[in-house]
Amino acid sequence: MKPIRSAFYDDGTAKTWVSDVSEGSSLWPELKAYMGDQPHFVNTFFSDEERLSAEWCILRSVSLVRPKEPIGGYWSNDYYGGKCSVCGSRWTQIAPFHLAKEPQVGRSAFASFGSAYELFAIDEVFRTFESEGIHGVDSWPVLVGKDRHTAVGFKQLLVKNVAGPALAEELVEHERFRSSDCSGCGRRWHLFYSRGMLPLRRSAVRSDVDFQMTYEWFGSGRAARHEILVSQRVVQLIFKKKWKGAELSPVQTV
Repeated sequence: MKPIRSAFYDDGTAKTWVSDVSEGSSLWPELKAYMGDQPHFVNTFFSDEERLSAEWCILRSVSLVRPKEPIGGYWSNDYYGGKCSVCGSRWTQIAPFHLAKEPQVGRSAFASFGSAYELFAIDEVFRTFESEGIHGVDSWPVLVGKDRHTAVGFKQLLVKNVAGPALAEELVEHERFRSSDCSGCGRRWHLFYSRGMLPLRRSAVRSDVDFQMTYEWFGSGRAARHEILVSQRVVQLIFKKKWKGAELSPVQTV
């Protein structure tokens, strides 16, 4: 197996070895046994047909905006309030992000700082959403420079609507996914869902909007977020316009 990246000690043994392998590969059983309990990352690759046919998809960005973090640092109290110091949930964004320089996203229509806790988009996206009657999405300006002027053609995508408790816990897979009650704030948080489609109850998801956040918090144990859900109409627009920078993970509604 060829590594994506690697590093070795002086004696030639691997310090880090990063590679991809499909669970359908003949190599996977041997590799899984070799790794044992060592941590490894699992992700699911969905087809375009799966994305387009789903009632809802999780929307994240796979493109980076530069500068890669706002003035004051990402988790600065200038931008966030109410964050639990233990699990990283319960936060709300209280102010627009402030960048040192004009944001650069290349040819991407969507971008983030790399954490997917925030989502930015170019003006074309917002104009299209408005003309197509997309509901449930708003925007915040991005401030730039010492004079804090508004970035040109680039805004933060803001979602305020929240679905009801929707996680169908009897349908989740349990090898990778787990939930915990925070010892600090008492709120229940869940690991990011990485194998298959996240199962959500249709009755708890709002049908009158095209954008909404999950009621549930998903994270790593140190930081957590609501996932952003977008309707089939939004997914179809992203494909039709060939907007780059969007990652769409279909949701299983039951």
